[in-house]
Amino acid sequence: MKQTTKIIATLAVTLAMATPAISATQTTTEKKAEPAKINVIKIPAGDVESKNAEATKAEPAKTNTIKIPVADAEQKKSEPTPAKKEVKPAVQPAKPTPAKTEAKPVAQPAKTAPAKTETKPVAEPAKAAPAKAEQTTQNKPTQTTKKEETKAKTNAKETKEAKSADTSMANREFFVTVEWLKKNIKSCIVIDCRPNSLYKSGHIPGAINAEWTYFAKINVPNGTEKWGTMLPPETLSKRIGALGINGTKPVVVYCDDKGWGQSGWALWVLRQTGLKKIYELDGGYTEWKQHGGVVSKQETKAKPVSFKATKYLPGYTIDTATLKDKLQDYYIIDVRTKAEYDGKIRPFQEKRAGHIPGSVNIEKDETVDIENIVQPKEFIDKLLLEHGIGKDKPIVVYDTAGVRSAFVTMVLRHFGYNAINYDAGFQAWAGNANLPVEK
Repeated sequence: MKQTTKIIATLAVTLAMATPAISATQTTTEKKAEPAKINVIKIPAGDVESKNAEATKAEPAKTNTIKIPVADAEQKKSEPTPAKKEVKPAVQPAKPTPAKTEAKPVAQPAKTAPAKTETKPVAEPAKAAPAKAEQTTQNKPTQTTKKEETKAKTNAKETKEAKSADTSMANREFFVTVEWLKKNIKSCIVIDCRPNSLYKSGHIPGAINAEWTYFAKINVPNGTEKWGTMLPPETLSKRIGALGINGTKPVVVYCDDKGWGQSGWALWVLRQTGLKKIYELDGGYTEWKQHGGVVSKQETKAKPVSFKATKYLPGYTIDTATLKDKLQDYYIIDVRTKAEYDGKIRPFQEKRAGHIPGSVNIEKDETVDIENIVQPKEFIDKLLLEHGIGKDKPIVVYDTAGVRSAFVTMVLRHFGYNAINYDAGFQAWAGNANLPVEK
């Protein structure tokens, strides 16, 4: 009995010594295994009479049972394996995701957008083909430069604003491009307003020659009120009909970039008769050749038609007496050269040198660029503002005998200005000794 008691005491001591070691190696969850250790220790307690050797052999069993949690720890180490599996799928979806994202925003749609944009300007000249060819002037910059494209957009916007502000001038767009004329030439009447010598040296195929003097009074003394002015309606109607013009077909007039803007004069004259489908070729004959236009030396004879204008539309011209009496009611622009304006030269033998009092000098060539293309509206607006000219009152434009001034008048009207051509010009003003002249 004493021996058994010693064995139990020995086991208790051994168990007490082993418990701290077990606690040091186990986690909080592993401490739940302690009841199992006690059960194992109690197994030899049933054999009180066993030998000391058997009790000693039981201790390794206790040691083995203490190692059982170690196996659990090894199993826990193996548990990260599923975690690795979770990492793999997490990485795999991430790889295809960028691939799909790159595939979707392909740049192809962006390439197609410019194509659509480029087709739009092409459609605009086609719209201009109908009777209301005024719309084609918005396509004037259908050329290849960005500057011309900007010009077309500006013209379209500003023209709408001008129409809403002044309905008395219904037709403001007066210029067409070379490209438009190429496409529509078979349905148009083309008038070459240059001197006959230039016409014979080469012209646009099918063009009919009619110099500016064809529409003007030249059988009166130079320097008088009537010299170089428009013919009366009855006479002019016959001459217009002789050119095959009666209003059924669009008419395109042109001259050269080295001239006075004679086509601007013809445009100004014909519009006053009530003809609406009258246009000027922007850039003229030079522009036609530079853009591959065909040139012909074969003279074209017109087929006369009947045309009658009983009166001229108001607001296009002003006479000397009216201008003198209402000089302060107008802005006045002298479009001659600066030397003429300053009175240093008199190339057309005016009676006196100088300019009309209160007028400002804006040369005709300032309204076009180096290619003889009409400047964009924003340029014209700025040019006028720099000379103190606004839209609060009408603008009277003059030169020597009304040709250069007619061109500028139509440019200004094209952009919505209430511009009037002083047809008699400075030669008539200077020829009247009672009128003041400044230098």
